Amino acid sequence: FSSADTNRDGHLDFGELERALAAYPGVLEHLTRADLAGLGIGGAKGPAPPSAGRVARAIAALRSEASWTILLLVYFGVTLALGVEAFLRYRAAGAPLPVQIARFCGAALNFHGAIVLLPMCRATLTLLGRTPLGRFLVDDHVAFHRLVGNVGLLLSLAHTAAHVTNAALGSTGLGALVTWAGITGVLLTIVYVVMWAFAQDR
Repeated sequence: FSSADTNRDGHLDFGELERALAAYPGVLEHLTRADLAGLGIGGAKGPAPPSAGRVARAIAALRSEASWTILLLVYFGVTLALGVEAFLRYRAAGAPLPVQIARFCGAALNFHGAIVLLPMCRATLTLLGRTPLGRFLVDDHVAFHRLVGNVGLLLSLAHTAAHVTNAALGSTGLGALVTWAGITGVLLTIVYVVMWAFAQDR
């Protein structure tokens, strides 16, 4: 701060900040990417600064791709593992196939509900960025948030459809859904669909 505050007035104006960051093009590029991604603007990565060589740009691109690949493998791996565990547990208990599918989706959906907001917690991301794990964080956290939200919507729709199918095939028919769990489940699915609709780019 003291080196950037060239006029010693105790405040940094935009020009002083810009001059200070010019010495650290990597920091400036990271800030720009994060801000654009936070606004949901695609292609926020942009070109590397002129001072960065081709090798440095290639390494940065590979690191970004590797981070995404690792994140997606872990994300889909945990989702699948939780779903399969629930599916097999209810299958062993003799539950009908629609119930097995509903439980698969429900277990995976619980995981999505736990992580969907994490990519949007800026303070948490900042703290993680200061740790060794920060080197593996994905720059476009908004894209991951949207991915989790979209997959969560598909899981919730499949979960609801499986329960409706099971009720329709049962002896009591759709009347079996008139329970606290059934009513709140349908309402939550409607709320999710409305949230998804308003979150789309216009």
